[in-house]
Amino acid sequence: MSEDNLVFWNRQWQKHGSCSTLEQYQYFELAIQEKQTLHLIKRLGSYGIVPSQVNLYDTMFFYNSTSNIFNTTKPQLYCSGSKIPELKEIRVSMDADGEDYIVCPF
Repeated sequence: MSEDNLVFWNRQWQKHGSCSTLEQYQYFELAIQEKQTLHLIKRLGSYGIVPSQVNLYDTMFFYNSTSNIFNTTKPQLYCSGSKIPELKEIRVSMDADGEDYIVCPF
């Protein structure tokens, strides 16, 4: 792993993971596991939301759909673009033990 990668992952740990009760390796292992088992694209598809460069989705419908996927946790949606926003990230938080999704405390 390059030094740039180590700096990046260390920064992510300090910013997002250090308040958990997990060790650094466990934290990132859990993040990878959640990404692999969540099947977010498929689950969004069940609400009629599919990746597209032409389809637009109502923000509240998208927000409510993602809230349902994460068991009423309020996800943070990060978009870019001023005329037509483009979704860049969906952020969610887990409790300190990595057991349940929670409303982001920050």
